[in-house]
Amino acid sequence: MVNIQWSTQTIELGSIAYDSTVNTQIWAVNKSDQTWEIENIQSGCGCISTLESNKLIAVGDTFKLKLRFKPQKKGIQQKSIVVYSNLGLFEVWLKADVKN
Repeated sequence: MVNIQWSTQTIELGSIAYDSTVNTQIWAVNKSDQTWEIENIQSGCGCISTLESNKLIAVGDTFKLKLRFKPQKKGIQQKSIVVYSNLGLFEVWLKADVKN
């Protein structure tokens, strides 16, 4: 049974400066009945990069998804981050209001 519990589905950064770089993270607990293997993580733009995170998550363990966001344009931003794994595809979102 697949049961991954995320701390949040949306990372809300609020207002941030255009020339800033923001590091953030969310986590997910593997409540499935098998090891969770992260195969790939992709974002919807080049403005988000992932930092080193654990790739094999045992039953009951926590996965930390560490992200770095460097805005490339101003205004309201909503970006997707997709986690590909042996237990399926999981999508989370990052939102920010990028100002001068």
